[in-house]
Amino acid sequence: MKKRNKAYKPKAPRPGPIEVAFVKREVIETVARLRAGMGIHAFMGNDVSRICNSAGRLFFIVAHAANAKGYGNSQEANIIIGAVSALGDIEKIPERLEQQRGAIISGLAAVDRLLPNLDFLSLRNGVNAFADLLVATGELRTEDVRALLFGEAA
Repeated sequence: MKKRNKAYKPKAPRPGPIEVAFVKREVIETVARLRAGMGIHAFMGNDVSRICNSAGRLFFIVAHAANAKGYGNSQEANIIIGAVSALGDIEKIPERLEQQRGAIISGLAAVDRLLPNLDFLSLRNGVNAFADLLVATGELRTEDVRALLFGEAA
């Protein structure tokens, strides 16, 4: 029997089809839950914190996936940037919610148009990137989404 070299490291096992299916379902359910919840809150909700949190998360995940699939400089990307900017505005001045509600609804419509073109792997990477961003900075800023979609320095 051969002795193994000290530098030998066993490869991590690849996820099996069942594990991949569970991850896929979890990612799709997360995005669907965020989208469904935001549909209700965008039209009639008054909880600014909840709207900013959920919509910001959804917009970042979809923006990350859209950029990975080559939609980073699309019309939908511009609409998402406007919606994220509106979220930043209402976070600073909650009284502006009614003024910015249309921009948020437009952002959700852009998400609806982009989602059929995105695969679950790019969405999963968006979920992971969002978690990494929160660990690193503790917040999501409009500049983060703009840099993600347009390649600008944040």
